[in-house]
Amino acid sequence: MMISTAQQQQVTDKTRAVILQANQLLAKNFPQVEVLFDLRGRSAGQFRVRRQVCEIRYNPQVFALYFDDNLINTVPHEVAHYLIYLMYPRRRQGLRKVKPHGVEWRNLMTKLGADASVCHNYNLANIPQRREQRFSYSCDCREHQVSCRRHNKIQTGRGRYSCRYCKTLLKVSG
Repeated sequence: MMISTAQQQQVTDKTRAVILQANQLLAKNFPQVEVLFDLRGRSAGQFRVRRQVCEIRYNPQVFALYFDDNLINTVPHEVAHYLIYLMYPRRRQGLRKVKPHGVEWRNLMTKLGADASVCHNYNLANIPQRREQRFSYSCDCREHQVSCRRHNKIQTGRGRYSCRYCKTLLKVSG
């Protein structure tokens, strides 16, 4: 079950309207953002920056099940992430001083007249859940299950992970 083209346009229009509302409330000139309907899994929406392009992604399956609620809650939620990203640029070495659902984000949600809840409570039993492959690693004290992303970082030398208990580096098992 997916949303129609007309509903996608309605979501896109609402996204643009929330950005315009923020421009008026904050006396800013935030640019519009690219809107995609390619998100899968159980998240209703996601803001991301990919190759220096800002995108808001919506899940057409979740929107199809709870369209009106997502239009009211998810759209401002994701737009607020986008605006916070623009308002609080990265500081030294890519670190940010604001948390994704921190005080700044909650204050902006309040100004936009939106609910500052972090998660939805939808029944998504019919939506397939993505399962991530896990890899076995060990330290001096126990066995660990590492996500695919962390495993790939370790394998390419871009990441090193230590046990939080014995503090030794994790090593692939087997």
